[in-house]
Amino acid sequence: VPVSMEPPLNNEPETTQPQTSPRQPSPRQTGASETVNYAVIVGAFGVESNAQRLVRKLNQKGVKATIFDRSSRGLSRVAAGVFTNQAEAVRMMSTMKTSGFPGAWILEK
Repeated sequence: VPVSMEPPLNNEPETTQPQTSPRQPSPRQTGASETVNYAVIVGAFGVESNAQRLVRKLNQKGVKATIFDRSSRGLSRVAAGVFTNQAEAVRMMSTMKTSGFPGAWILEK
């Protein structure tokens, strides 16, 4: 049996993915080991302290909010959760839309 002498595609150790329910799609992957994240964006602020204030407010209400990233326009984007499963992100987006954030949307990154 011939043995390939080519190096592996990446230098990261192999990891096993957790089992998912057959009803839920598995996390989408863009490359050999790059998982797509779905962030539920509920606000974008030019002043970072305003973004931090919203994060604290949401955290006090039990939402795992964070400043996810900065947009190309320099706005700090607040996420009300980051998911590897798109269906979970859609559920959170729906919850946020009915909880005072009608402009909530999903950023796929």
